[in-house]
Amino acid sequence: MSKLVEHWLPTDYLSIEVIRERTARYGAPPLFWIHIWWARRPLIGMRTVIAASLVNANGVDEKRREEFLQAICLKADNINCKERTKEPDYPGQPEKPAYNYNPNIAIIEKLSDKPLKNTGLLDVFAGGGSIPFEALRLGIGEVVAVEYNPVAYIILKAVLEYPLKYGTDLAKDVEKWAQWLLDEAKRRLKEYFPRHPKGNPTNYIWVRVYRCPKHGIEIPAITFEYLSKKGKYGLKVEYYNNSFKIKVVKDKGDKTYEGRAGLRCPKGHIITTKELAEIHKNAMSAWERGEIGYQPAVLAAVKLENGEYVEPTQEMLDAYEKARKVLKENFYEWLGKFIPEQEIPKGDKTEELLLRGLDHFYKLFSARQLLVHATIIQLIREAYDRIIQEKSDPDYAKAVVTYLALAHGKLLDYNSVLTQWNTHRDRIRNTFDRHDFHIGQDFGEGDIVTKEEGLLDWVLFGDAGVVKALQKITELSNETRKRGQSVKVLLGDASDPALYSGLGLFDLVVTDPPYYANVNYAELSDYFYVWMKLSIGDLYPEAFVMDLAPKDREIVVNKTRDCDEKCFEDRMRSVFENIRYVLNKDGLLVMVYGHRSFEGLKAMFRAALDAGFMVTSLWSFASEMPESLNIVGKAAARSNMVIAFRPRAESGCFVKPGFVDEVMKDASKAFAEAYSNFNLSLVDALMAAHSAAFKVISRCWPLYMPDGSVYDLDKLENLVEKSVALAFAHNVLGGEVDGSSLAYLIARGVYGMPSYDDLRRLGVGLGFNHEEFIKNYCGESRESEGEKVYPVLTLFEIKSLHKGRLVDALASILKMLKDMRDKRVDEAIRRLEDFGFRLNPVVCRYIDQLRQFAENEERELLGVIAVKCQAITSNVSNGVTNNNANFRKTAKLDDFF
Repeated sequence: MSKLVEHWLPTDYLSIEVIRERTARYGAPPLFWIHIWWARRPLIGMRTVIAASLVNANGVDEKRREEFLQAICLKADNINCKERTKEPDYPGQPEKPAYNYNPNIAIIEKLSDKPLKNTGLLDVFAGGGSIPFEALRLGIGEVVAVEYNPVAYIILKAVLEYPLKYGTDLAKDVEKWAQWLLDEAKRRLKEYFPRHPKGNPTNYIWVRVYRCPKHGIEIPAITFEYLSKKGKYGLKVEYYNNSFKIKVVKDKGDKTYEGRAGLRCPKGHIITTKELAEIHKNAMSAWERGEIGYQPAVLAAVKLENGEYVEPTQEMLDAYEKARKVLKENFYEWLGKFIPEQEIPKGDKTEELLLRGLDHFYKLFSARQLLVHATIIQLIREAYDRIIQEKSDPDYAKAVVTYLALAHGKLLDYNSVLTQWNTHRDRIRNTFDRHDFHIGQDFGEGDIVTKEEGLLDWVLFGDAGVVKALQKITELSNETRKRGQSVKVLLGDASDPALYSGLGLFDLVVTDPPYYANVNYAELSDYFYVWMKLSIGDLYPEAFVMDLAPKDREIVVNKTRDCDEKCFEDRMRSVFENIRYVLNKDGLLVMVYGHRSFEGLKAMFRAALDAGFMVTSLWSFASEMPESLNIVGKAAARSNMVIAFRPRAESGCFVKPGFVDEVMKDASKAFAEAYSNFNLSLVDALMAAHSAAFKVISRCWPLYMPDGSVYDLDKLENLVEKSVALAFAHNVLGGEVDGSSLAYLIARGVYGMPSYDDLRRLGVGLGFNHEEFIKNYCGESRESEGEKVYPVLTLFEIKSLHKGRLVDALASILKMLKDMRDKRVDEAIRRLEDFGFRLNPVVCRYIDQLRQFAENEERELLGVIAVKCQAITSNVSNGVTNNNANFRKTAKLDDFF
């Protein structure tokens, strides 16, 4: 029987609630705060997808839809949850973000064809646990969560298994022992964190120092003019005798680091970024000469709890030196016991570390940071022994200290030399603010002693701390625990058939698959793994048997480990084959996909096709606000794609007449709906178009050409690009522009940093030479996620002056306006005619699209032209016009087909 998700999903309401869930200050789900994980799916999104996969379609009438919305709390029922009365985003919106309310299991069960307690759900890439967590809240009787990564495995234990097993008693004891750890840490570390005469410190800001290879001068690498944008504090540098002194001033400071250009010596020499890396590497060799804890950096400023910035006192500097001395005296005794001894392995994400001489995990911390972390490891192990003495229950003690280890993980994330100082928010930017290891020119260090505002207080008892996170998880899991539900958390490889032995059959497999080369979880999680191995590794021998997190079978494109596109696809195919083996006859597989990698999407679909699955439905809902790190400056997807699969009955079909038309119609329709109707980003719309095309061919695969050869998926992509280009021109611009200009808009607005294949496909679809496009409109290629990508030039950077190309015309106009002091707009706009254009609705819409991703002066000058467009657009009806004198007549989509 078909399920609701195969016919309808409330994407409009769901998108609003997902964004509200992600943006509520500390109202975000507690699973997100327990410990960092690099891919988190929204709880209400996963609840909706799972529930829609349980409920029967049965015509999908309005009454059933309304019942469903209330059952999952997307709409208030005023019994389970109250209605939002002040400025609701839609009628019936719940007062709090919807995940705060338990779903109405009775209604879900009434709308389904099987008791929920007899239903089974499997998640083979469980990650942070959103899918199994909501499956349990929906009353599903058998929930199995699988993870390959040991750090994620520990997180799953903490958010799924232990709250159900131990309930509120566990939350109380974690709070008790967190307080003990905090008190003991402060007592043991107090002498290394003295107070300042003006108040209690909360953060210490360090700046890296380099010696100029030409003049021998030591230079602090200051990346900002203002240390605090709010308080208007800066750092002033005074040079003397080849050294310097930094002063904190209530004024603009001295910025010495010029980004990609490098570091500016006071005598005029510019030290390149490559030279800086080599200087840093040589400096870090001091560890091998016995200077344990050495970092080529200086303590530049101290932030106090009242918001004031001050210079460190001599007492503070002496206290740091004392910490360094204690570390040096105990280092080799503690190494491998309280401090990790592992080397940082060569990898796709660790290259920058190794180039700078950071070849061991302990080198990622300053002397005092290492002393703090070593002390916390000792305290976690002491806490375990004390709990055993008190409770005589090793399993319970193991559960309690697991949360202390996770809190230490949060501390590690915010207390390393890979952090940076956030001048906009006056706080530390965490180590994994991005999905990689990144070394800035400054780093933050949290004070451990200051009450409430101190870093250790925050990771334990703050609004985003582990104690409150567990309390909230326990509260949300209360009804689940009352029903006597449990969960099975497994550590294993989803591509290994042995994992599934003895698991039985499942009605549902819902999972969030790997995203090609986006996140190398194993390489990143090593940072936490090596410390967890010391704190709780003995308690989880199944997870911490190796020196580093396992990587050999990780499903990710990684050139260092020789896992290329084929390797990724082969492993994904094995996963799909294994899933088909454990899926009930009428079972459903649902993938939640949320990344922009078209290669990854193609690999996932191809693996599913080869394993015998067909796509039955496709949906998209919003996932993140644009200010997310995954979106700013990138063409990252802003939505989650929901793809429902069923085992395919047919295989081995020949291409039939009308196949090309069907693919292009479905792709262009999906693009138009995603962009125009659902207001999704261009990249989301393009992903939707590609998925729609795969849905067509999934009904019967492999697909054969009349000559017996297998249909080439590259042809499918070319069809999609062509249909999307037409849909884009007509739905977004309202008419046609030249291929290069349209490609420029799509490359810059959709892809951000297009790959060579992205541009090749665009060239085929739009009929232009992609090599020429790269030469005229792209900068020097870079390496990103295992492939070559190209930054698209701004209009100011374009030198091409081809007549008949709108983008060249606008580039010429903007340069002209930039040079004009009086900005004679009409004179500049007349330049359009030199290129064969005039200002009309299509050109104006093109300019409007460019403005959406242009920045600073480019955006400002496009806005100057856009003002002139207002008079034109006001004379045009709301409908799309194609009567533009400077364009040849454009075929409508229906005419094309």
